[in-house]
Amino acid sequence: MQRVPCLTLGMILVAATFVAGCGGHKAASISELQPGFAANAEQKQSEKLVVSQLWAQTDIESKLMLLVYYHHRAENYLKDFKALGNVQTNRHNETEALTTMMLVVAAGDTMNYLRTVGDLLVVYKKITQNADREAVKPTIKSSFDANIESIGRSMKQVDVALSLTKSPAIAASATALKQDLREIKTLLESIVDLP
Repeated sequence: MQRVPCLTLGMILVAATFVAGCGGHKAASISELQPGFAANAEQKQSEKLVVSQLWAQTDIESKLMLLVYYHHRAENYLKDFKALGNVQTNRHNETEALTTMMLVVAAGDTMNYLRTVGDLLVVYKKITQNADREAVKPTIKSSFDANIESIGRSMKQVDVALSLTKSPAIAASATALKQDLREIKTLLESIVDLP
């Protein structure tokens, strides 16, 4: 199994603390891959390279790190949409304020889905006996399927928000969230067949 060479110690340490926010299990986080962390073009390119290398990996740890990466992105979307909603509320633009609230819900739900899936993977990873793993696979698969379905509903919610907004800032962030939701759905579908 090939390892990702450009993961820094900081990324791995943050990855190891993901579970602190996910029910107390040990997991992963990638602070250096948080949106907004890459301040210059070189850092952004490095971020893209690490993410693409993680996508190429098949091990559970790499999948956990991707879940953490997308969790951070969803958290940043949540903050952005809240801020954009406050601006629209201050401008007395109810339609845009409600639209941003729809997006706040979609981003928050995404964070919850990713946390749930991350927790399940951490628990699955800790199970060492094949018989025990086989016994929990149907339950985990069922949960993954439910989360994949929920991601699909969030995508539809973002589509509705995109159809309502006239704000370029809201539309840009919503479009980015929708792309991330597509990638998250693909990621979850790739994990559903556990080793």
